[in-house]
Amino acid sequence: MTVPARSFRFITMVMISLLVFGPVSASAEEPSSDQWEKYFEVYGWLPDIDITTADGSKVTLTLSDLLKNLDMLAMFDFGARNDEWSVAADVLYMNLGKKQTIPGEIVNHPVDVMADVDLRAFISTVNAGYALVNTEKNRTEIIGGVRYIYLRMPISA
Repeated sequence: MTVPARSFRFITMVMISLLVFGPVSASAEEPSSDQWEKYFEVYGWLPDIDITTADGSKVTLTLSDLLKNLDMLAMFDFGARNDEWSVAADVLYMNLGKKQTIPGEIVNHPVDVMADVDLRAFISTVNAGYALVNTEKNRTEIIGGVRYIYLRMPISA
């Protein structure tokens, strides 16, 4: 059984990410109140995508479609907490690409058009919070932050 090049690249990137970011040091001591508790998580979330174009056409991308056409995916979050204060960030980068022949019509003559779609997305959220209630059983924070979204989806034929 051979592994397609794209799948191999994806698996390699996941493994490298886990090796680089996965190891976490553990300590038997409780952190003192002047130390920051830190965390880092690598995660994955791939939904089905339903798109309605300007002319009303519907395009559906299933999870299988996404995985077949995935060039790169990175999803992780990290943060820190010290007493009442907390900071966190969440980052998503995705690169999907596909070339496909689409039947079309030019001046009432049927033609096949090669379409090349290259979706790139970078989404980042950064926030900070302050604990209004911070007991052993309950922590209630007020949080504020910003989100940056960059989407690029050129379609060429």
